[in-house]
Amino acid sequence: MHIIAKLIEPRTQIDESKKRFNNRALLALIVPIIEQFLVLLVGIADSLMASSAGKEAVSDTFAYIFISPAPLCHAWPTFSPMA
Repeated sequence: MHIIAKLIEPRTQIDESKKRFNNRALLALIVPIIEQFLVLLVGIADSLMASSAGKEAVSDTFAYIFISPAPLCHAWPTFSPMA
């Protein structure tokens, strides 16, 4: 364990006044990058699933969601607090 710590630890420490970012600022910069990477992976998985479904399945779903004459929300019963 001592050998790994010796390899990871830098030989000289940078003075605090010369650092451009503190640890909290670096974390705030890295977290959105990880989040965008996860969004990218979900988009790739979505594209692969849609491409394996075929052209007809994707176009039928598009037509059902965006072109159907009846809104989908009317299929659910409405809740009225006054009733």
